[in-house]
Amino acid sequence: MRKHLWGWAPLALYAGLILLVSLEPSPAGLSGGWDKLYHGLAYLGLAFLLMRALFVSGASRGLAAAAAAFMAAAAYGGIIEFLQSLTETRTAELMDGLANGTGAAIGALLYLFLNSKRG
Repeated sequence: MRKHLWGWAPLALYAGLILLVSLEPSPAGLSGGWDKLYHGLAYLGLAFLLMRALFVSGASRGLAAAAAAFMAAAAYGGIIEFLQSLTETRTAELMDGLANGTGAAIGALLYLFLNSKRG
């Protein structure tokens, strides 16, 4: 039980943080390339933590885990973009979704690469 909690709790907390930050009113001055970088980094972290959870819990490993982490993180980003379209202070943007997916792919592959170097 502890092993699963250790694997999944950080992911759940991080996903909740992304949701909270994504649905609060948009900070002033955040636009252009920096905004896309922040999206990419956020979802890199999400996919990385998802990979960690999958590995720690023994649920999945290797390329199957990377594919699952990428798809789950990118889908979560898509859902949040949709939720933003329902607010008065945020908008959904295709480029944000692409940045989310790119970050998710990099995060999943980065974890896979770093884990393969551990031996």
